[in-house]
Amino acid sequence: MLTRRCRLGVASLNSKLYVCGGYDGSTFLQTVEMFDPATNQWKYVAPMNVMRSRVALVANLGKLWAIGGYDGVTNLSTVEVYDPNTDSWSFVAPMCAHEGGCVLVKMAHRPHSQSMVCLQSLQGPHMEVDVVYAPHLETLAHPFAHTMIHVCLSLEIVF
Repeated sequence: MLTRRCRLGVASLNSKLYVCGGYDGSTFLQTVEMFDPATNQWKYVAPMNVMRSRVALVANLGKLWAIGGYDGVTNLSTVEVYDPNTDSWSFVAPMCAHEGGCVLVKMAHRPHSQSMVCLQSLQGPHMEVDVVYAPHLETLAHPFAHTMIHVCLSLEIVF
């Protein structure tokens, strides 16, 4: 990477690896980098609109979704979307609230589902399902608010 960072968001989109935000040891970051395995090179793309450490990043609908995070002062409930065709970030509907760490799960229970669930507020071996985000509807809802569930997380990176 071009910038040393920890607590960053990472996602793969269009056979490229993106890293965003994070913390470099002294500053919270809003910069975004893209790694292209075809050229074996990193390059900067448009920065996010706000600094985000501990940001949840996911690829969905051909775009990157940066959700929540921490700006050095407060936990963020805002959501930004990156469009690689225009190399730009824009704000979309925010989460209703953000208490702390946030994990995104893209719903794949139906072949054409584009919904994401944000799991947050780690409580021992449980997480609280706090927000369901349906980007194709640009809406937020709480259908499972305060339902405690066991969560098994896995990460798959495909090149």
